[in-house]
Amino acid sequence: MLMHGGLVHFNLCINLNVESYVGEDGEEDHYGDMVRRDKRRWELADKDGDNELNKEEFANFLHPEEAEHMKDVIVLVRFSCVCYLDTVPISLC
Repeated sequence: MLMHGGLVHFNLCINLNVESYVGEDGEEDHYGDMVRRDKRRWELADKDGDNELNKEEFANFLHPEEAEHMKDVIVLVRFSCVCYLDTVPISLC
């Protein structure tokens, strides 16, 4: 992944991964949902709130299960995925 000054910006991350989101059949409908889930993980990983992740923050973004402060987002993401499997959207908010 390209880093600017040792940091990764959210827009760069999403732009580099857009093809993987919309490249397969049927994925276009879920693109917005995927970006929202990634943004939620990004914001939790971004401890200093500058919308850029350093190496440690980026590792937490990629592997939230390994960071204590990221555990809540794992539950929310998994729950939202399960809810959409039955086509009945459920919100915890």
